[in-house]
Order: sequence, then structure tokens, then C-alpha cells
Amino acid sequence: EAERELERRRKAEEAEQEHERRRAAEAERELEERRKAKEAEQEREERRRAAEAEREREERRRTEEAEQEREERRRAAEADPERDEDHREVDGSADEQAQRRRTAEVECKQGASGTVAGEVREEGAADREQLGAAEADAGASSADEEGQEEAPREGQQAGAAESLPGQKKMEDPTGEAAGNQAHGDEPLDFLEQVKRDRASFNEEMVKSFYSFDLAWKGVKASEAGNFSIVTAVVYKETKSGATPVEFQIRLPAGGDVSTLRSIMFPVLSGNEKVIGEVKGGCMAQLWDTELVPSTVVLSDFPGRPNKFYAHFSVWECLEAHRMVRDFFLVPENKQKIDAIESEADGDEIRYNMLLVSLLTREVYPDILKRFDLPEDVQPFQTLVHCFTTSFMDVEVCKVWFESEVRMRNRRKCSQAYAFLAYHCSRLGIPPPLGKEEDARISIEAAVEAAVATIPSGLPSNDGYDKIRLLHRGAGVRLVSVEVPWAWRLAKRLPVVVGVVEGVFTSAEADALRELVESRGYWKLASGKGRTGLISELHIHGLARDLWSRMSGSVSLDHGDKRVVRLSEHLRFLKYGPGHFFAPHEDGAQSCTTEDGIWTRSVYSALLYLSEPEEGSVPGAGGTRFIHPDCLACAATGRCEDACELCVDAPVKKGCVLLFAQSLLHAGTMPRTLEKFVMRTDVMFSV
Repeated sequence: EAERELERRRKAEEAEQEHERRRAAEAERELEERRKAKEAEQEREERRRAAEAEREREERRRTEEAEQEREERRRAAEADPERDEDHREVDGSADEQAQRRRTAEVECKQGASGTVAGEVREEGAADREQLGAAEADAGASSADEEGQEEAPREGQQAGAAESLPGQKKMEDPTGEAAGNQAHGDEPLDFLEQVKRDRASFNEEMVKSFYSFDLAWKGVKASEAGNFSIVTAVVYKETKSGATPVEFQIRLPAGGDVSTLRSIMFPVLSGNEKVIGEVKGGCMAQLWDTELVPSTVVLSDFPGRPNKFYAHFSVWECLEAHRMVRDFFLVPENKQKIDAIESEADGDEIRYNMLLVSLLTREVYPDILKRFDLPEDVQPFQTLVHCFTTSFMDVEVCKVWFESEVRMRNRRKCSQAYAFLAYHCSRLGIPPPLGKEEDARISIEAAVEAAVATIPSGLPSNDGYDKIRLLHRGAGVRLVSVEVPWAWRLAKRLPVVVGVVEGVFTSAEADALRELVESRGYWKLASGKGRTGLISELHIHGLARDLWSRMSGSVSLDHGDKRVVRLSEHLRFLKYGPGHFFAPHEDGAQSCTTEDGIWTRSVYSALLYLSEPEEGSVPGAGGTRFIHPDCLACAATGRCEDACELCVDAPVKKGCVLLFAQSLLHAGTMPRTLEKFVMRTDVMFSV
């Protein structure tokens, strides 16, 4: 018994010692893990600080270089006054170009906003001294913005107009046209003296609508809407002490919250809450499908509101554009346009501002009175918002284009004709000028083109009609791509990144690429951190066929959002060896369908029309999703070589890559082959 007791005690002591050894080993492992985590955190912090320091040094260097350059120019100007005058002329032209670029960006955000001249400033436009001061201020502000361009966010309403080189100002090589107008010569025959008189060309362009009306096949503008609700809106900022401001919105009878949001777009950020009185007399948040009461509160409003917001119906847009057109048909009003053109003396910015002033004084007040809109509002800002729906109907686009021609507004002529040509292509009727290429050039260039023979009809869809029948979507399947760090997106969306295989056969992809190459107009892709070529081309039926092939294998509906269609705003991208697209997030697109449904994009869709490269560098010429801790991106802003953290999409020729637009991604650089893709967006009902 004594021996058994001693043996039991010995085993208990050995078990206790073993337990102590295990506990000590676990404590050591835990200390080692904490040490490694702390070292990793310190390393990340050092990398972040190094990157910030590098950026600060680069910014200081650029600032010092700019300061030195200004100082050198100042000294040179003091030493040589004549040279200073030359520099002022160069700076003035650069400022004008920057101002025109800013004007174009404002127009793209406004979309097809009616008969305005493209300038959003109206105050003091009639006064020469105030005009000069406004241009000086614009030039000074644009100097700091030189070289900066927005990331591509091709708003769905101005996508067709952005690709038109006709928005550039064209020089008259002979100078005779301006001379004839300046001296008040009588218009000469259009076909014989078209190069000498632009006013004659304008008249002839308007006359071409008579033949267009004969081809019009009974499509009528919508009847006048029943607008019986004017909702008073109070918006409040989240800052303490913010003063609520009231304004009004005109809604159609039975308008719901989604209609209110669509009318307020794009001044809303999407995070606002619409609060109103519900049953029981209490205030609560209203959902998009609920009717709007007489007074609502709009929280977290980010913008500076107008006094009144409304969208014209198609019928109202048509009537308003007719009023503008009829105003400039009066001979004495034609003389006012001549006087504005003479005073502007070839300066397009000054001409636009004087034109806006004329419209604000003599045209827009009658339109406000005609449609019972408040007369104490700013006519220009209010009607810019009302004319947002001008692009939705072919007859409205026709009258819109005619009114712009009457006003000699070159930029808006190109924009209106782009939408008009799109509707004509959709309806199968020829546009007034005869061919699609005329929409890409300015009024002066169209004069040159009118001398030559212009074939009738738009380029047909024969090329796509032949390839669309080869494949009916058999074998299409969705392959999900794991992106571990996007777990928050995975909770909200059914798919974060996915590759839809088998959408196009190799033969279809080659045929579509050949069609785009033969019809597309290529321009350099703009934007910081981007190289390559882009072409915006409308191919009727392509977006619809893509979705019809994918919809049976892809389910992207989530919450109360349902897929409506793929956007018809197609961008074809071509990247050669050495071209790239640095890490970025895609901007969301919004538009209204022909059925009046307000849609917004959540996913981007890339159709690959070329095979990705297979070589020593994985992912070359493809799409790469960037990890937040990517060392290469932190150091250089790009990730082109093999990376263990980032994820390359397994794309193939003929597949469609779907991914959430808020996900950081990059277009990697092809090494030897050419990368050819088509970009569009998946539109959801809002």
C-alpha cells in the first residue's frame, strides 16, 4: 500500500510538471504572435508614413517648381515688357481652354438641359465690365485646376455628346464668313456660297426638317402631365445650429418618394432621408414607394437648393423648345443674335454668356408663365433643371436641335444632334443631316461636309445582325471570384466579383471587334493614371442581347433593388502594350428608361473581346482587384507585377466580368498583345 501510494504521488507530480511545461509553451507562443503582430503593424505604419512623406515631398517639389517658374516669368516680364505681353496672351489662351473644359464638364453633369448656351452663370451677363471680371475670375481659378481631370463617370445623359470632337471650336480658314456677317451682307445661295455665309447654312439646316417630318411615322409626343401637387420641402443639415431652408418641388399627381428623388437628381447624394407625416400624425421616414405628403423634411441635404424644382414632361419640353425657336424666328430677335455675335467677336465664352443673358431677360420668363411656374425663381437655374428630359423623345430632340441652330450655339447643336441621331437609329428613320458622322463635327465643319455628296441613312446594323444569330447563350455559367477583404460588400450583394463564361463565342467576339474597329471613332482615354484609347458607339440591341444571354445564369437582385437592364451607354476600350489603368473605383451611373423608371448602376460589366496574355507575368492585360495592404500600390500607385495579396480575375475571350463598382481595381498593362474590352453598367431600379 505504501509503495502504491508513492507511485500515485509520483505520477501526479509528473502530470503537474507536464501541465506546467505545456502552459509555459502556450504563453511563449502567444508572446511570439503578439511580437509578430506588433512588428507587422509597425511595418505597415512605417510604409504608410513613408508613402505620405513621399507624397508630401513630391507636392513640395511641384509647388517649388511652379513658384520658381512664376518668379522667373515675373523677372523676365520686368526685364522685357514686350515679352510680358506675349506671356499674357499665352496665359489668356490657356485660361480660355481651361474655362471651356470646365464648361463642358458642367454641361455633361447637367445632361441635355435644353436651350441654354452651356454657361451656368447669368448674373451680370449683360454688362461688359462684369463679363470681363467674371472671365478674369474664371481664368484665375482655372490656373490651379490645369491638368486635373475627373475619373471617368460617363453620366448616362451626356455620354453620347462627350465623344464628339465637334465640340471643339473650328477656325474659318478664309475668314470670309465672319466678314460677311460683320458687314451685314445678304445671305447667298447655300449650295454655291456655303463656305462664305454660316447664317445661310443655319437656315438650310432648319429646312431639312421638312423632309424629316415626312419620314416621321406617327410617333407623337406624350400628352401633358397632370401636375397637381406642389410639395413644400424643408431641408436640415446635421450640423448643430443649421438653419432650415424651404423650397418647392412640382410632382405629378400620385408622385411617390422615388419620383421626388429623380427630380432632385443630381443635387442629392443618395444618403438623404425623406421624412413626412404618416397615419396617426407622427413623423417618420418615407420609403420610395410611399406617396409624398404636402410637406416633407429632407435630411442631410448636401447641396445649395434652388427655390423650385421640376421636370418637364415630354409634351412640356416640346412646347418650351418651340417657344424658344419661335422667338428667334422674329426678324428683330435675329438682329439681337447678330449683335451678340458681333460683340463677342469670336469669343465663344463671351457669346454664350451674352446669349444666356438674353434668354433670361426675354425668353425664359414667358416659359415660366406659360407652365404656371413661380416667377420669383431664378429662370436660368430652374429651367436648366426642367429641361433635363429633353433627350427622351425624338420630336423634342428635333425642335431642340432647331432652336439651338437658330441661336447659333455650336456646342449644344452637336449635343442635340447626337441624341436626335440615336432616336432616328432606334426608330429606323434617317436623321435630318443624312449620316451619323455629321453629329461628330461642329457647324463650320458641317458646312464643308455639305458641299460633298452626303449619302442618306445611318450606318446599318448589318454587321451585328449577322453575328447576333450565331449563339443563343447555351453553356453560360457564373463563376464567383473570392475577394476576402470585401466581406462587407458580400453581406449586401449576392455577387462581389464574378466571371460569366460563354457569353460570346470566339467568332462572335472577333466579328464584334471588327465591327467596332470599322465604325468606331477612337480618342485618347482621359483621366489621371490612365492610358489607352476609348470609343463610345451605339450598337442597337447589343446591351439587350448581352443581358438576355446572362440573365438565366446570373441573379443580382438584392433587397428591394431589381435589375432592369444593361446600360446602352457602351464604351469600347483598347489598350496596347504599355497602356494601363491605375487603381480606381468606377462611378455609378443613373438614367431614366423610356418607361419612366429611374435606374442606378451597382455593378460594372466588362465584355472581353480579346484573349488575355499568358506569360511570365500573371494577370498581364487583365483586371486586378487591389488589396488594401498591397505594398506596390502604396509605394508606386500601381500593381503590375506578380502580387500575393491582390486578386486577378480569371477572364477569357467572350466572357463578361461583373464586379461591384465600389471595389478598388486596376487594368493591368499588356506586355505584347492588345487588350480589347467593352464596358457597360448593370442598371437597377431605385
